Amino acid sequence: MGGTVAVTLRKPDGTEYRMDRWTNSMPWGITNLKMLQHDMTHVDAYLEQWLEMKADYDKNNDSANFELNMTDCYFPSEGLAPCGYGLVVVDTVNNAILSMQGYTNFESICAASVGLDIPRGIGDPDSSYECFKEFLEAGKVTGMMTRQSFDNATEDGMGDVYVPVDLTMDEIVAEITGDKRDIYDFRIDLKPFTYEEFDEYEPNALKAMRARILELGFELSDSENKVWDECIKEAIEDYGDEG
Repeated sequence: MGGTVAVTLRKPDGTEYRMDRWTNSMPWGITNLKMLQHDMTHVDAYLEQWLEMKADYDKNNDSANFELNMTDCYFPSEGLAPCGYGLVVVDTVNNAILSMQGYTNFESICAASVGLDIPRGIGDPDSSYECFKEFLEAGKVTGMMTRQSFDNATEDGMGDVYVPVDLTMDEIVAEITGDKRDIYDFRIDLKPFTYEEFDEYEPNALKAMRARILELGFELSDSENKVWDECIKEAIEDYGDEG
């Protein structure tokens, strides 16, 4: 499953892209060593599809005869404000990732996703396989969740479900493509980025995320603040206001 999520990306030069995106573009686009390294080739590749739809919208908005099928799904958007699944902010000026959505955890890569890309994804820089391999070779895979580590942590109710990775890439491939497939997930080190998660559409989390966005130097328009205010109002009606 998936759907629309608001994503704002700020490049190192300060250029901002306040977008609505399909959720499934996020794992490859954001949990990617090239994003953490400010590789603009990757950033531009992530932006490409959205920019094509933006050009289509700008050209054909008056007639509504769009050339791309999904243009009217993502334009116009609310800007830097929650939409659909929520909101993600990737700020390469301050090296910060803010996340309020339940679709994906940017600190992890699913072992099944890597396994599904074998062998067709080997050599494809956009595949989960190659993305994971780059993290592993850079020493940024800091743990793995296995059947045993999960069971152990669940049984004693304490401790980390992740254990150190002591396998080579070839050994990992053998494990995640074998009959047992006992590795579930890999934990990723996002440094130099900080990663901040906010509960989805919870009143105080919404307030905290908006405050953090402003603290990072983003400016919200009147229309964006109106969307935030409405989200907070609805969240208070649903969950109550704890202050």
